[in-house]
Amino acid sequence: GQLFCIEFNKLGAFPAEGQSEIIASSIVESYITGVVDQVASEGYCYSVINTAYEANLQFWSDSSPIVYDSSNPNDYLINTIYGADNGIVNESSFTIPDMTGAFSHDLLSGTEIAIERDINNIYTVQPLINAADAVLCKSLSTGEFTPNVYQILAMDVNLDGVVSAGDITQLKQRATLTIGEFQQAWNYDDNGNSNGEASKDWIFVDNSRVASDEAFQISQSFPSDDGIGYSAARVPVIPFTLAANVTNFSATGETCANILPETYTAILLGDVTGSYENYTADGQLKSGNSDEYILVDLQNSVFSNGLVTVPVYIKSNRQINSIDIALTPEVSKISNSHILGQQSGLEGNSKFNQFDNTLRGSHFNANSIISESPVYYVQFTSADSILKAKDILYSFGLLNGEKTDVLFSEPSEEEVNFTQLYPVPNNGSFIINSNEDGVALIYNSYGQIIENQIKINKGSNNLQLSNPVQGIYSVKIKTKSGCNQHQFIVQL
Repeated sequence: GQLFCIEFNKLGAFPAEGQSEIIASSIVESYITGVVDQVASEGYCYSVINTAYEANLQFWSDSSPIVYDSSNPNDYLINTIYGADNGIVNESSFTIPDMTGAFSHDLLSGTEIAIERDINNIYTVQPLINAADAVLCKSLSTGEFTPNVYQILAMDVNLDGVVSAGDITQLKQRATLTIGEFQQAWNYDDNGNSNGEASKDWIFVDNSRVASDEAFQISQSFPSDDGIGYSAARVPVIPFTLAANVTNFSATGETCANILPETYTAILLGDVTGSYENYTADGQLKSGNSDEYILVDLQNSVFSNGLVTVPVYIKSNRQINSIDIALTPEVSKISNSHILGQQSGLEGNSKFNQFDNTLRGSHFNANSIISESPVYYVQFTSADSILKAKDILYSFGLLNGEKTDVLFSEPSEEEVNFTQLYPVPNNGSFIINSNEDGVALIYNSYGQIIENQIKINKGSNNLQLSNPVQGIYSVKIKTKSGCNQHQFIVQL
């Protein structure tokens, strides 16, 4: 084994990369009985320049590795690490992480790194970025939600250093594919014109920076701005090129570099809840909860002038603040669709995307979504007056950002509608056609009767709400044949 270590001072004649022979003139071994001279063999001293920078990538919410499998490139979103110097990226030299999130960067390619990880803007991000994230952004402005530093970084989707209504708007638009990328301060002007460079979907920050920079600590007067820590008014802005955790590095070996390992934490912009933590390569998120679902109530749909208007409800035993839905109809039956007549207090965005023939809606209420009345209505353009579940080829739903079932109710084959109500929506004035005499009751969205015992005659009946306000209403019509119920929307 090793008995002792000898240190030598390297002189200028010894190059940064090279070797020098070391000759031991003598070695003396000491024993109880005396000393003995021994012959020593020569050795060599080697000098090399260490240029390997070892680091790894992880996701913020659970420290899971950000990985890439080069042998199965379609299984994971590619992550590319480029070298850089003084903010200028060297795209000719790059590396990728392995299946543990680790990577090795050659410092000769730059003492900074730029980490690129972006999503094709034709793909939906709704499973990860949705109304559950938007409602947290909304709650931030009221002080009802206190984010950690990674969550507030995720909120600043336009990368302008503040969390504002503009971020919430873009988040809702991205969830529904109304926009394919976030419009960010560095690549878009105030008129929405791009400089041609793709926006960032992911940003990365080194853990050393988070631990040492006061900007990454929460404001001492949160939710107010203390001028130092983070708040809605002050979000840390992370440069796109990050200095490697190395000092005294010289490409020629003139100095002895101190190279330390580093961990870089990944933030998916818009994913405030950390949904990516539950994402797997097969595209599945969370399993459905049988105790709650989204109901597309085809049974109580209304057909008028080539439009089928369908109420949508939620069923849950807990407070629901956000709902996301995606519906892909059969193109031979349905040519277009949109969402209208949403509950009071509901915010959101919806878009029918012609590229994949899918309607996406992303909505939230910071207080609570009412389950007893329709959340909103989906209006389909269709020549058929009756739609069935088989006419929807694909459905996807989230409640509070968690995957849930989307169920469809259908009228039975025996069901007879002996009354009709139109137009839907209306301004408080509408027509009921009935096959026989009866009476009608009108309810508001809270289930309260606002018009009672209205006489309905056989044939056409013109009705007018006495004090119409914008919202969702139900009409129950009783005749000797039974009872029919209709929903309608008042838009003023």
